[in-house]
Amino acid sequence: MAKAKRFCESCGKELEENASFCTGCGAKVGDKESLKEKKEETIEIKKEEAVEEKKEPVKKKRNKTAIIIASVVAVLVIGLIAFLIWFFVIRDDSSPFEKMLKEVANTTEKKVKEVKDKIEEDMKENQKKEQEKEEEKFNGFLYPINDDYGWITDINKSYYIINKKGEVISKVKYAYSPNDLIFYDGYSQLNDEIYNSKGSVVLSKKDGYESIKYTKKGFVVVEIKEEDYKDTTIKMGIYDLNKKTFNMEPVEGINRIEYLGEGMFLIDPNGRSELTTSVYNSETKKSFSIGDRFDVLFGEYKDGYIGFRDINSDEIYLLDKNGNKKLIYKDKKHVSIGQYNDGLIYIDDSFYDLEGNKVIDLKDEGVRGTPQFVNGYALIYFNTGYFTILDKSTKEYVFTPRKYIEIGRYHTGEYEIGVFEKQYKLSESGHLIVKIGNENVWAIMDHNGEITYKLPAGVNIFSQISDKGYIAVDGKEDYYITVNGKKIEIEK
Repeated sequence: MAKAKRFCESCGKELEENASFCTGCGAKVGDKESLKEKKEETIEIKKEEAVEEKKEPVKKKRNKTAIIIASVVAVLVIGLIAFLIWFFVIRDDSSPFEKMLKEVANTTEKKVKEVKDKIEEDMKENQKKEQEKEEEKFNGFLYPINDDYGWITDINKSYYIINKKGEVISKVKYAYSPNDLIFYDGYSQLNDEIYNSKGSVVLSKKDGYESIKYTKKGFVVVEIKEEDYKDTTIKMGIYDLNKKTFNMEPVEGINRIEYLGEGMFLIDPNGRSELTTSVYNSETKKSFSIGDRFDVLFGEYKDGYIGFRDINSDEIYLLDKNGNKKLIYKDKKHVSIGQYNDGLIYIDDSFYDLEGNKVIDLKDEGVRGTPQFVNGYALIYFNTGYFTILDKSTKEYVFTPRKYIEIGRYHTGEYEIGVFEKQYKLSESGHLIVKIGNENVWAIMDHNGEITYKLPAGVNIFSQISDKGYIAVDGKEDYYITVNGKKIEIEK
């Protein structure tokens, strides 16, 4: 019986008789562990071969990229060399390509120039606008703002009415020599015409008057001339703008009518008249005589009274609106008499009340002029060149007197504090205009002697403080300020 054939368990090759190893794969015949190790070794070898096969394409790819980059660089270098050779060696200025390049260059240069010119033009336009804006700032002459309205005039002598915000209400007219342009109780007079706060003419000399003069409270003193073949007659009366009628009908024999405040008028007859000097009350439309022409009135009516004295006597009275007298002072014929205000009147170095009592004695203080109280404070000047403020309630000086010099708008002398010219009393708001010498600037002082606001250097004061607390200022531009330093620019 023939022997059965044997095959290798590892590779399946037929084995020789009595062979211990397979001649095909070298596996030990009958050794399973050896076969396993051989199999694993074979698998590992195949894995390594697979990895090597995968690595080979990456290496080839990298080599390909490097070749491409090198080729591009070479092309660029060759192109650059070719352009340089063409530009410097073989270029033909007359070629179409060269002409195209020149056109592109010219167009670009033109566009750049246009942009540059536009920028320069815009800059000049902006500078022009800034200059025009600067020139728009008002520069002319400012009159006091009162009753929340005022007048201004420019270099062309055109007149404008403005409100307290500096806004122009109306352009009025050309005028050469105006009178004192101030609004009182809603009206103001410019030469021979009277305007309201809207800029409308409410009364004119052309309405048939020889002359007109606005006072306050809407009253106008008018003069009428009547002529015929026999004579010329002059009549004077008082016209009421608010009621559009005469409060006092024009009559003959009057030399002048003078406003005394609070609706009261002094009627002074002419030499040919049989009338006597009298005071007219526009409220009652009655008058009372105060004697002959030697009778003297002091100041205006305040709180219903005015100072009164007959120069032929040594008695001083307060006169009410109906002609009643209150004796205040006597014993001296030649004394200084001030304005009755705030319940007191200054007579011969002392203040007296309505009952004739000496309230504050300033004898031997060397007070100059006739001070008056305004809302509890009085501005006091001394003959020695000092000033201070007197407190009515304490009867004491608010601060130690300070040296001053009276100054006008453009005075620039050196001194401690300068007081604005003609300001003989504090404003209704209790302020005073001063100039500080060591700083050479204008300033606003309150009734406590404190500087509340300093104006910028180089500006001047145009006016005193108005009843409503406004001050006209002159500088690079003209404008107003309030006593608190608020700037009000003119908007023409």
